[in-house]
Amino acid sequence: MGDTQVILSKARLRRVELVAIVLVITLSISSASILVILSRINAGSASLWRLLLSTLILFALDHKGLRELTGKTVLLTVVAGVALGLHFTLWMESLILIPVFESTLLVDTYPLLLTLYEKTFLKARVRPKEILGLSVASLLLYIFLGGVKQGFTIGHVYALTSSFFISVYFLLGRLLRHNFNLPTTTYVIPTYATATVTSLIYCLFNSSIEIPATPSSLFFVILLAIVPMIGGHTMMNYLLKFYKSNTVSSLSLVEPIGASILAYLILGQAEPPLKLAVGIGVVVSVLYTWL
Repeated sequence: MGDTQVILSKARLRRVELVAIVLVITLSISSASILVILSRINAGSASLWRLLLSTLILFALDHKGLRELTGKTVLLTVVAGVALGLHFTLWMESLILIPVFESTLLVDTYPLLLTLYEKTFLKARVRPKEILGLSVASLLLYIFLGGVKQGFTIGHVYALTSSFFISVYFLLGRLLRHNFNLPTTTYVIPTYATATVTSLIYCLFNSSIEIPATPSSLFFVILLAIVPMIGGHTMMNYLLKFYKSNTVSSLSLVEPIGASILAYLILGQAEPPLKLAVGIGVVVSVLYTWL
């Protein structure tokens, strides 16, 4: 059954259920960047503990479906996990170097990459609205990057590279959920486990494994594993059972706005109105292209 169709279920979720889940997802993913900063450990370690704890929690809740994995699906989940691990480590590195709004905006433009991939490699039909949306989003993104105070830095490179890896993760996730009909936990547990190993290798390579040393640090690391990881990423994978993948993925476009509000309220990070307006324009343009 094609990606443009509702899959695996004859009926969508009830409206009340859907609204509740969407609210949980948007609030959860918007909190991720703030929790990373509040954990006060390095990027690789934040990624490692976030993934390890969420993997253990999900495995404890439901691991019977892992028997459904075959050689091909195992390979694809491993590749997806490596991509997810690299996404988290690089994105969290960018949070240390550039403001939250800039980091999350650049990361969450990955629907542009997904659209370009589908048009280039899958030969999908290009609609006029997609050409317009891609063009406007690319122009606004160029203007946005030219307006950052410190210029284009390694932090921006990390964020953009992280966007590439999350697009790979979603492409493979869509393939596994749609073509192989894997249940949510059957897909995410081995994927998160592989991402955990990837983050561990990253930490060992950089000699930078940090254990949360204070109660507050441990508290925010646990929240990082439960709220944005299970309440955000895992719930988005759950929605793929009922709705098109592009519709579900578009929820991440709320993150730059929600994260910037939280960054202002909690961290005191304020963005110039013009730059904020251009950033919102990028989000709207990508959303227009993707839906």
